[in-house]
Amino acid sequence: MEKTLGIDLGTNSIGLALRVGNKFEWFGVHTFRKGVGEGKNGEFSLAAERTKHRSSRRLYNARRYRKWKTLEVLIQHDFCPLPLDSLLRWKNYRKGVGRVYPVDHEAFNQWIKLDFNQDGQPDYSSPYQLRRKLIQHKLDLSEKKNRYKVGRAFYHIAQRRGFKSNRKIGDKEKSAIYEGSSETKTVGKNDYEKLVIEKGSLGSSLAYLEDQGIRIRNRYTLRSDNLEEIIKILTFQNLQGSSIYDGIQKAIFFQRPLRSQKGLIGKCTMEPQKPRCPVSHPKYEEFRAWAYINNLKYHDKKEQQWKQLPLELRKDLYSHVFMRLKSSFPFGDIRKFIEKKGYKEWKLNYKKTADKVSVPGCPVSARLKSVFGDDWINFSCTIKRTNKKGKQKKVTYEIEDIWHILFSFEDEEYFEEFIKKNLKLDEECVKGLLTLWRQFPVGYANLSLKALENILPFLQDGLIYSEAVLLAKIPELIGKKQFENNKLLIAETIKVEIGKNRCERQYAAIANALISKYYLLDYTQRFGWKNFNYVLDKVDKEDVLKACIDYFGNETWKCKNEKEQEDIREKVEKNTNLFFQINYENILSLPIYQITSKNA
Repeated sequence: MEKTLGIDLGTNSIGLALRVGNKFEWFGVHTFRKGVGEGKNGEFSLAAERTKHRSSRRLYNARRYRKWKTLEVLIQHDFCPLPLDSLLRWKNYRKGVGRVYPVDHEAFNQWIKLDFNQDGQPDYSSPYQLRRKLIQHKLDLSEKKNRYKVGRAFYHIAQRRGFKSNRKIGDKEKSAIYEGSSETKTVGKNDYEKLVIEKGSLGSSLAYLEDQGIRIRNRYTLRSDNLEEIIKILTFQNLQGSSIYDGIQKAIFFQRPLRSQKGLIGKCTMEPQKPRCPVSHPKYEEFRAWAYINNLKYHDKKEQQWKQLPLELRKDLYSHVFMRLKSSFPFGDIRKFIEKKGYKEWKLNYKKTADKVSVPGCPVSARLKSVFGDDWINFSCTIKRTNKKGKQKKVTYEIEDIWHILFSFEDEEYFEEFIKKNLKLDEECVKGLLTLWRQFPVGYANLSLKALENILPFLQDGLIYSEAVLLAKIPELIGKKQFENNKLLIAETIKVEIGKNRCERQYAAIANALISKYYLLDYTQRFGWKNFNYVLDKVDKEDVLKACIDYFGNETWKCKNEKEQEDIREKVEKNTNLFFQINYENILSLPIYQITSKNA
């Protein structure tokens, strides 16, 4: 006998029933735990509850590692009284014991409490008072007590090193970002910036606020202020040539690079295995510019037919109009440039009203050109570098490497240091690259770099995008040598096929527009309804002609010769007539784009 098992899946249950013949032999329900939690305000996501404090935990963890690294540097240079083995017991986790904070080390506890003479009383009311003293009074660092004071100030900065601005803020960053409040007696942003400049450092300005009885707990400081203060302390205390100078800065201000997000980048629409290209890449800017330029057409008074611009003029447009430092420009600049070249009588396929429309330029390529010269695309710089084993090797940087540096560096200071050290550029060129780094475009295109490199040569030859895309993969499929030998034939054949396809789609579009108007008529006005022998009459043909003119535009229609106009009109009439003549016998023999009727 036939058996049937029925299953009903729910969010927290599964129902089962076994039917044998026409009877249910067995049925039941099994419930399991929901994927959401239930609280006073209803259901909530368990995953969100589990992860909402993750960022805070990571910040606390990063602060712990920073403090341990700072203490390690201070201990190595005798700026902290804590023994190294005590730090390691606190830093390293041991099974069954855990991490042991050095609470039993009296000298370290006194150091934390700012008691440097070990009399049981803090020598300073707060670390900010100590930090102010270190930029005003030189200390004898041969004494341990004075070295411990410097170390304690550094440890305090490591505990709260401030906010690090990202590249989006750029040169708008000044000293700090504060919001004043009369209730908490805090000072505003402008007053605070003046204080930092007037008092000489972040620590001394906060010490001044303490003296005035103004709260400083709710401060939101910038990391650059703390870095400047550390450099000022090291310089003022004659430590700029010592090994602690670089070590303490790296310990306090090192930041782990963000995890790479390459895996989240979408795939190319042409090359599904390749990631999309960033919009800042010079190849994409060139591709975008040529795709736009090749769509420009003109006609003059002598010939009313639309033509593409001469190739040399297109190259000039790319070099002189699109290659500019601004991210976009008005279309009117293209029209002005063409008129300056002596083609004032030309009429473009963009109306005068489009002169204010924004056109994307090539700002990254233009900036690289201004820095590295007209031959920027072939830029190369070779330097000697010593590896970890002490051996020297040559490293060459080309323009692709320069773009990767601009794209990947997140810290302006490290970026500036790198280009000064490795590229051997003068101050003006460094300034230009810094400007580009701050204004670097963010985003991704629809195509991969490989697809762009395949398409771009055909765009540079003057082909429009649809033709270039079809040709782009052929050299890889049949071989470059075979393609070069038959390039003209292949290109011409594809052009003809694209032209035919475009015309067929135009005819179908015009016919479909007429059919849409037909369906808008009332049933009593629908002529030829279900009459499979209906033939367009004189009025219908006039409607076809009007639809053709509306589709192409009056001026474009006039530019076509009589033969072209007649061919278009006949094709549209044929497609429209097929709408009335479709029936079950011939419906399968028609192209898909012509099947537009529900009459069958």
